[in-house]
Amino acid sequence: MKRLLLSTPVVLIAVLIAVLIAALALRWSTRPRSTMQIAERVDALLAHGERMQVLEQDPQRPVSVGPMGPRRGTHGESSLLPCLILPVPSAVAFDLDPTPAGTRLEVATALAWDAYRGAPARVQLEATLDGRPLVATTLLAGAGVDSAQRVWERQALDVAAGGRLELRAMVLEGEGALEGEGRADLTALFGLLRVVTSRAVPRARAGRRAPNAILIVVDTLRWDHLGAYRRRGAASPALDALAARGTLFERAYAPSSWTWPSTASILTGRSPVGHGLLDADSCYLADDLLTVAEAFQAAGVTTAAFSANPIVAVSKNFHQGFESWFQYDWAPTRDIVPDVEDWLDGIGDRRFLLYLHLVDPHTPYRPTSESRLLFGATRRTLSSAALLELVAQRVRGEPYPRLKLEQEVERMRRLYRAEVHSLDGALEDLFAALEARSLADRTLIALTSDHGEEFLEHDHVGHASQLFDESVRVPLILAGPGVPAGVRVEEPVENRSLAVTLAALAQVPAGALGGDDLLDPDARGRAAAGPLFFALRHGQWTAPGARELLPVDDLFAVQRGALRLHWAPPGPGPGRAALYDLERDPQARDDLSGERPQEVARMRAAIERWREAELARRPALVPGGPAVAEELAALGYAGHDAQEESPGSDGEAGSDEEN
Repeated sequence: MKRLLLSTPVVLIAVLIAVLIAALALRWSTRPRSTMQIAERVDALLAHGERMQVLEQDPQRPVSVGPMGPRRGTHGESSLLPCLILPVPSAVAFDLDPTPAGTRLEVATALAWDAYRGAPARVQLEATLDGRPLVATTLLAGAGVDSAQRVWERQALDVAAGGRLELRAMVLEGEGALEGEGRADLTALFGLLRVVTSRAVPRARAGRRAPNAILIVVDTLRWDHLGAYRRRGAASPALDALAARGTLFERAYAPSSWTWPSTASILTGRSPVGHGLLDADSCYLADDLLTVAEAFQAAGVTTAAFSANPIVAVSKNFHQGFESWFQYDWAPTRDIVPDVEDWLDGIGDRRFLLYLHLVDPHTPYRPTSESRLLFGATRRTLSSAALLELVAQRVRGEPYPRLKLEQEVERMRRLYRAEVHSLDGALEDLFAALEARSLADRTLIALTSDHGEEFLEHDHVGHASQLFDESVRVPLILAGPGVPAGVRVEEPVENRSLAVTLAALAQVPAGALGGDDLLDPDARGRAAAGPLFFALRHGQWTAPGARELLPVDDLFAVQRGALRLHWAPPGPGPGRAALYDLERDPQARDDLSGERPQEVARMRAAIERWREAELARRPALVPGGPAVAEELAALGYAGHDAQEESPGSDGEAGSDEEN
């Protein structure tokens, strides 16, 4: 009895504590969760030119649609945007249907860069809806306007009622107005013109059965430069450890050999032909496409992106579905990881999808001193232009300094390996940060690349020119909750299937995401039984024994089993085909097209059927054009042909020096 009396207070205290915990849990579970606004429907007016009614224009300077900006060769607040281009004076109209309450018209106004030459002027930009004023902006033109004023003015306008939207640009007469010939130089811009209907979604909380996800795309990372792929001499311990605790795909492929088409495919699951973002003529990711970020966001997942490549940017609409977007210009991963850690510290218990587009293995090479020393990497001695000229001399069979070329390419290889090592060290810090925050065991990690890199394997250096394995075979690693550990998948797969695979692992509805679940053996088997397709705009044709690199408008490849066909349809020149048996000839040196014409015809027909089917499902696109090629050149790309060489460099021999 005495013992019972002594234990009663303890029991009462325990009961009270249990009741308190239950009450707190009930309050926590029933308290209102924070919400976020997500785009439920987007109507991109500029992608549907047939809906535009021209009310006024000069026949010599007609209204048009395309990319333009207030400053030349820049990005950020003055970057190119898809625009309605109105030479002053002119006017157009769109008929808008009534939409749910809260629908907004996203619009950005500015003057085109050609308006900042000559005498001063004042230009009026107006937008009305059924005669009701929405925008009335006066902008200053002329050479005296400070560059800081040449930026986009962004607004979100209420257009839920629908009606006739009229957009006008005119010169204000009187003091400061241009007269005479100068007036013809004035061009007004209405950018974006997206009708967006939004809805509120409760933010989801993370848990073991509802994991977070991190999608890492390492620009220009070759599969065969990671130790996990049995690369001798590689130094990638963090990524090797990631592969050991997850699933590695031995033969993973990107659908193209440069950033825009491949990244768009990774984010949407669509092929390059199916999404249409192929080159400077179609540079804006269509709003009608569903991205992996939008799929996760619809499930209440908080989304954010960190992009170190300035062409994977908000201005190209890659931010669809990302609540936060952080842009860097070729920053190394070691400079980005601290910002990612800060973002993780602020996420709380919210479930998240994080997208990292990293660029360390992309030129210009700037590895850490430690990595340079490890691989004996020294600075380059030739500019990109000089290097390419030596390569061209080699291809043409002309006399060239062979030793000089070989030494330069070897320097590039060593710098490249050092960059991969630098990347690995920074990702090791990121993985440690996840562990320190107790996030590692409830976070999926997917790592791949948008394309590889060529080091003279097929008479080229760099990428964006061809579709051989050195350009399109990439690493692909999955790890985290629900991913089998220590597994190596032999079947060929496409990395554009990552979006739908992450959705399946995270139990997020995949919606219209393309691709096949990479962890579903049946789906993977069906995909492996079918052909793999690759596509590139403005490539270069080369074949064994060829004496020149010929520009081609379109370049396709199809792989079924061990056979791969490279095909350039007739364009400026005749069509070309090359057939390789990769089982017998893994380096693709021996063209069998002359010996096996029936195989060539069969595989070319498969490309044509695939292309037609993909074009049929392609969404309406906002047109690109010469201004995009100029923007690419300003960022260090070679321009319209998308030959990525040395972004951010000055073209001199020392452009890869550590900064």
